[in-house]
Amino acid sequence: MRKYMKYEIKGTYKFILGILAVVLIASSVIQFNILSEINTIERTGGFASDGFRALTLITSILVIFGAFLTAFFFIVGSFRKELYDDRGYLTFTLPLTGRQILGSKLLVSLLWYLVLGAGIAIYNMVLALILFENDISYMIRTILQSIDISFISLLIISIVSTLVTLILIYFAIALSRVTIRNKKIGGIWFLLFIVLNMMVTFLTYQFSGLLPYYLNVSDFSIEHIYNISSFMMGPGNSYSGGMQILSNGSNALMFIGSDFKPYLNIFGVLFQIIVIVAGFLGTGYLIEKKIDL
Repeated sequence: MRKYMKYEIKGTYKFILGILAVVLIASSVIQFNILSEINTIERTGGFASDGFRALTLITSILVIFGAFLTAFFFIVGSFRKELYDDRGYLTFTLPLTGRQILGSKLLVSLLWYLVLGAGIAIYNMVLALILFENDISYMIRTILQSIDISFISLLIISIVSTLVTLILIYFAIALSRVTIRNKKIGGIWFLLFIVLNMMVTFLTYQFSGLLPYYLNVSDFSIEHIYNISSFMMGPGNSYSGGMQILSNGSNALMFIGSDFKPYLNIFGVLFQIIVIVAGFLGTGYLIEKKIDL
């Protein structure tokens, strides 16, 4: 399995590094535009109506969005090629089980997502330090202070959400390969993924609503939050900054209050973990037992 992962990394790292380079260049353009605007404000006391600067800023944002979308489809396409292209003949002759092949794909995909995310974050922080002449020691202290339990909980739920998405995509691709053997309409997997994703989101929302027990990540206490408004306005739960709620769309994770304290819906997260495990086992089974190249 490790050798197969090395093979996957070797075959994809050039493309991922190319995507990273494009995003870093676009990020540099954005930061230089911000610096230029700040300098203009300091000189003139107002914003500059520079059409070219606005155009380059919008273009850079679109480039970043397009680069991430391209990376996503590239990672997904790497798995699809194993089932629809000739390279699959080589892959399935290896002494690996379906779960090992799928596990390798998942781990490499997560690796690239982490590389892209960490690389972009670090680069932008360093560039901001250089351009805006910030105090490096102060910036480092601020970054370290921001890595608290809220940040860790957000990182964990992001990884869980990414795994759910990847598993559903891989399962949809494998299922379409088993049921529809015609390569010309193999894109039906995307419709299957949309249906599966809607079902999982709906069920996660339902579980979160029917079993509204939330883990307060700040102190690891369990809260029964059946009605968010009542909870916020109840004794000891009022916030001077007003009520603010940020959800991940399925209510598996919510940030509540003016300071955005993280609350994880216990059963919503458990359901998503069950989806990951069931999807992993089901996709591995289809790859190993049902796909005939």
